[in-house]
Amino acid sequence: MSDSGKRKRSRTYYSGGRPAKRKRHGLEDLKPGMQGVLITTGDQEKLCVSEAYNLLNEYADQLYGPEASPPEAEGSGGSGQEEEGDIEAAVAREVARLKGSGEQPRRFQACNSGAKHVVWIQCREPVVPCQLVHCMLSDLLKSGVRKSRFCQRVVPVTTVCHATLEDIQKQASSLLDPHFHVDDLQVVKFAVNYKCRNNSALKRDDVIKLLACMVTKNGDFAHTVDLNNPELTVIVEVVKNLCCLSVVTDFHNLKKYNIQSVMEASSQEASEQSLQKPSQQTCDDTVHTVTVKPTHIEIEDTSDSDPVHVIQCSKTSCQDNSKNTTVQDT
Repeated sequence: MSDSGKRKRSRTYYSGGRPAKRKRHGLEDLKPGMQGVLITTGDQEKLCVSEAYNLLNEYADQLYGPEASPPEAEGSGGSGQEEEGDIEAAVAREVARLKGSGEQPRRFQACNSGAKHVVWIQCREPVVPCQLVHCMLSDLLKSGVRKSRFCQRVVPVTTVCHATLEDIQKQASSLLDPHFHVDDLQVVKFAVNYKCRNNSALKRDDVIKLLACMVTKNGDFAHTVDLNNPELTVIVEVVKNLCCLSVVTDFHNLKKYNIQSVMEASSQEASEQSLQKPSQQTCDDTVHTVTVKPTHIEIEDTSDSDPVHVIQCSKTSCQDNSKNTTVQDT
């Protein structure tokens, strides 16, 4: 049988009967129990990850101090102290050093989010995602410095669970208690912000009703819903079969945690302040011009064709003697 008549073997034939899986850059997948920062972006996801590392590390250094460098294993630089014949021990120490350096976790690590145009940055202790992101956005709003180009919404996430009502209820009970169910706590205005990607099983209204009832504990607490200016906002970000939860402050003041909107609002406020300064200076110049005292001027026209005109100007008026007309001095 000729080669053209042979059937093309499937990919499972070469993988031992198992479907071939593509490993995505060796990154860890988003899974329950993680905490971190969920960032939306456009088509430049790699540039967004690099930019997010720079931003998060800059403000993490201010809040928690510089990140500790990974420790080196003992004996990494002691080759001169070894005996020449002890080659096996030297190889064993070198292997241990390489394994130890690879196992050292970093405080920020990118993971596969499972959705397009969504970047997940895992945070490890002592980083608190809500505190870090709030500090970063508040500083950008105050300073007006543009430090981001590819990041859009920067949402802190306190916990991740499966996208089912049962799991959301379990995780939300421990998440909401410190914010809403504390003794001697005043009435809090709250809202629930819900976003869903690549999931059609979970219903938006069911999640919002569940969380609203958990915040008030079915009427035991007098917390009220305020969608325009809430004091606390419960964030719900559903990505495929996972749900990201957190409680944040200043949600509307920080432009729904959209870093691009925060920088635009800061630059617009700075431009409005710069436009007010020239207007005040022009008003002052006008006042100085009005306070200048006029002088007494006499003008005599001695041309041959016209008769003589004498105009006398005083502080209040000008008198034309030839025509007997009076012009007010402005």
